[in-house]
Amino acid sequence: MQRERILIFSLILMGLLFIIACQEKKEIVGTELPFAIQEIHFPAVVSSLSGTPVLFTAYVTHPSGSAGIDSVYFSLTDSVGTTVKTVAMFDDGGVEHPESGDAIAFDQVYSRLIIPTQWGVPDGNYRLVLHAVAVSGTMLESSEQTLEVFPNQPPQILNVIFPDSIPPGMPPVQIGVTVGDNDGLDDVRWVVIQGVKAGATTVLFTDTLYNPQNNNPLFAMEIDSSYGAGKDGDYTLKIFAEDRVGDKSANSSHSLYIHNTAPLVWDAVVPDTMQLPSGGAVDAKITVRAKDRQSAADLDSVYFNAYLPDGTPATNNPFPMFDNGLPYDPNDPQAVGDEVAGDGVYSLTIFLPAGTATGAYAFHFFARDKVGHLTTGPVDTIRVIQ
Repeated sequence: MQRERILIFSLILMGLLFIIACQEKKEIVGTELPFAIQEIHFPAVVSSLSGTPVLFTAYVTHPSGSAGIDSVYFSLTDSVGTTVKTVAMFDDGGVEHPESGDAIAFDQVYSRLIIPTQWGVPDGNYRLVLHAVAVSGTMLESSEQTLEVFPNQPPQILNVIFPDSIPPGMPPVQIGVTVGDNDGLDDVRWVVIQGVKAGATTVLFTDTLYNPQNNNPLFAMEIDSSYGAGKDGDYTLKIFAEDRVGDKSANSSHSLYIHNTAPLVWDAVVPDTMQLPSGGAVDAKITVRAKDRQSAADLDSVYFNAYLPDGTPATNNPFPMFDNGLPYDPNDPQAVGDEVAGDGVYSLTIFLPAGTATGAYAFHFFARDKVGHLTTGPVDTIRVIQ
């Protein structure tokens, strides 16, 4: 008996080892990658005045994984072809070389953090090439890319044009931020506007004003009452400019009040009577009008709740309605038979199968906006007859 138990245990163990071996083999087959430089992520510009670390990364693969790669490094060459700097990169998770900034060891992503003020590269334009050397001695080089090193100066916010409040129905107005930069206006990428609730720190919305080019210092866009969609109350705007190096200006602050009003919902159209068929189902389209003074972008939902003849709420409440112009499609819950997208008429096609209880069904219409305002609209009824 003891021998039989040992034999059975041995067979089970061999089977498990066989399964594990097959699984490992399955994972390896078809996933082998060649010795290649797959991706490089290097900055195009670096400020020699910056003490903020800059990360250089490269994805280098080998059939043997990281064990097949001897070294990865990049070189900087000046305009006369002299190599001014060679920088080693590592795939060690920052364990052996904390200066690498590498996040995950042995994933074949090689990294190196550079602090521009400490790496001793003179200002100028350079050609940057990545080199990868296999344990076998095979060497690969990436195509050249340029790297500009210069004493970047951060941009400055000179003036902000922004209304103090956004009332309902506000017509279009231009907002703008005037920017200066000692390195030239082409150095400025954009102006960022971040909105937070007054007294809070969490950024609730972000807008970007892009460089208008043509040496124009005014970064501008047009806004209207739709800017208030999803917003309500007092906000503080944090406004800053960012240049192509990533340096940011000092923040400019602006107070803004947004008056968000509840949506309107009216003019429900429902049939007075629906006669049940002897078999199958009868359909009808129900519509209602809805709008919001902060634009349709502020409307979160338009819907109705249905009530059975005995006053019991329908089990499928609420019934969402749509203003998307999609013809009815039983396979798409948002294709409900609406006729014209964006015209403010919200629709839903309903079906009553044969055998539905007769009597008066009530429909209560509602609209909710993105800040939570709920408007109760009209109530209408359909009399279902046999």
